[in-house]
Amino acid sequence: MSSSDVATTKHPKVLAYLFFAEAWERFSFYGMKALLVLYLTKSLLFGDKAAYAIYVDTLRRRIEVRGTENFPTAAGKKLYGELKMTITINHDGKLLDTAVDESSGDTTLDRRAKAIVHSIGNFGKFTDAMRKETDQIVLQSRFKFTRDETIELSSQ
Repeated sequence: MSSSDVATTKHPKVLAYLFFAEAWERFSFYGMKALLVLYLTKSLLFGDKAAYAIYVDTLRRRIEVRGTENFPTAAGKKLYGELKMTITINHDGKLLDTAVDESSGDTTLDRRAKAIVHSIGNFGKFTDAMRKETDQIVLQSRFKFTRDETIELSSQ
């Protein structure tokens, strides 16, 4: 077998354009969201609670998207159930701790839920308005892994 018979493993050139477009879209989305928070809190004089609500909503959506993309499985089967978890985030956006308060009854699902939250990494810095009020957010959320292979979060 000659070297000309071996298929090349190079990626198509268009893949680089697709990657760039996806990265640019995500950068633009999160950048504009941060600018919106600044605009609402500084220019329109929305209160500290609005900044907090926007931050928590963004956090919830990021976890839902990551959980749906990486829906938990074990031995090739999807894992379904509900659990309650406490998430602690520092003012710099770093995840400090996750603790399962009410188990789903399946330790594998509980571990995968924690792994989903940890995989996000940084949740973004607190706004100045939030920082004046607190150094950390402790958020208790109910995670629901549904049969339509999505994750739903509700905060309490």
